[in-house]
Order: sequence, then C-alpha cells, then structure tokens
Amino acid sequence: MTEPVNINTATFLQLKSLKGIGEAKANAILRAREEKGTLTEDNIFDITEISSTLWKSFLKDNLITFKEVKSSGEDLASTVALLRDKISSIEKDRSDMVVSFQLQADQMREKNLAILEQQRLQYEQERG
Repeated sequence: MTEPVNINTATFLQLKSLKGIGEAKANAILRAREEKGTLTEDNIFDITEISSTLWKSFLKDNLITFKEVKSSGEDLASTVALLRDKISSIEKDRSDMVVSFQLQADQMREKNLAILEQQRLQYEQERG
C-alpha cells in the first residue's frame, strides 16, 4: 500500500497521481490551499470541482491525509538542537570531572606533604 497523499503539502504531480484527479482538479486543490491555508476533512468538501463522493472515497480508502509532516529542515534543526544539548551536557560532565580530579590531586599532594613532614620530624628526632 502506498503512503497517503498529504493534501496540504502535495505537489501538483502528487495530486494528479490520485485516481480521479486530473489537471483541473489538482489546480483546484492548489487554489483552495492558497485561499484557505490548511485544508481539513471539513473544508475539502468546499472544493466544488471535486465531488463529495470522490472525497469520501479518498478518505475511506486512506488515500489522503491532512497530517502535518515535518520537513527535513525541521528534522535537521531539531537534531542539531538535540546534539548541541548533548554536547553541552558532556562538556559540563567533563568540567565536573576535571574539578573532581583536581580536588583529589590536591588532597593527595597535601597528604603526601604531611607524610613527608612527619618523616622529616621523625628523622630529626632520631638524629637528635
């Protein structure tokens, strides 16, 4: 089964691919889109060049749709936004890890300095 034709985004040729739609009827749909904006299941019957029987047949057989379909540009934009969010999150995690590692390194350095100081004091007491 083929995908239904989106009446609101279909090209002239896509409209003509519907059985019973020729050049005049395809042009009538395009004019109606320009005049009405978005076509719906209710207002398509106002396009008098196409019989209500034909519209009902298209609807019953699921040959047409009115659903908004994201353009590839919108898909790309949302993908880019999602990737930017992920990169930002990774950069924050990386920054947090750097701070954590720096704290651990500072603590180890202080601990080693304290051990060295204890050893120095112990050595001085033994030399005494």
